[in-house]
Amino acid sequence: MTTVQLNIPDQQAAALETHAQAHGLTVEQWLMELVKQSVSTVGPALPDAATMSNQERAQEFVVWAQGHRPTPPLSDAAISRTAMYPDRW
Repeated sequence: MTTVQLNIPDQQAAALETHAQAHGLTVEQWLMELVKQSVSTVGPALPDAATMSNQERAQEFVVWAQGHRPTPPLSDAAISRTAMYPDRW
């Protein structure tokens, strides 16, 4: 277990204590509950790529790629050689 020390302003510390007491918990227990909730919303850990088959890796890549917004179309001028390498012309 790792110990973390937080410096919390008095007003926020009092609010934490109030919330903890309302749930019948100590401040430490209440904060641990908040941490657990926060971590559980992050999602499961990614599988280890070293143990994945090529098919599994490809599927994970597709899922990852679909999680990004598409690149907007670029004009011909934006992808021209002159635009990419302006110092070579």
